[in-house]
Amino acid sequence: MATSTDTEIETINDALSHYAARGVFRGFGALGMKSGKARYRIKWHYESDLILTYDPKTNTIRFPNLFPNVDSDEAMYTALRAYLKKRLDQVLPDHRRIDEARVKVSLTKRNGVASLSFKSLDGDLEYATKKLVHLVHEMFIDFLRDGPYYDYLVAEFGAEADPM
Repeated sequence: MATSTDTEIETINDALSHYAARGVFRGFGALGMKSGKARYRIKWHYESDLILTYDPKTNTIRFPNLFPNVDSDEAMYTALRAYLKKRLDQVLPDHRRIDEARVKVSLTKRNGVASLSFKSLDGDLEYATKKLVHLVHEMFIDFLRDGPYYDYLVAEFGAEADPM
């Protein structure tokens, strides 16, 4: 008999598998449970391997090591926090906006590494997973690549040194 945790993990797995099947991810796989958390490896932007976790106790989906070495540019971390705040703005259309009534967004920095978490407030893990994936994609494309932080992409993710 499937538990609610099994159903939640299946929901997240299905949402991530959808992106993998569409070619959004270059690779994707479930890594199983560790310390009570479901873990996934996603090969994505610039062939980076990102780990995503789901904690059923807190209903939180997280990229625990999304952006390394953010201590080297405190202005970038501050700008990243401001960028996230704009994604919550009511003026954005629904498909671009993150609904704060449905998820709590947290950006944290520890030991120079920025992590991004979405805590599902309404239990809709499909919504939380998809919005998290969309946000991370926008962060790589809009904030880093097309913003003033391309040098960070080159240094940390191996992007080409000359984007033009």
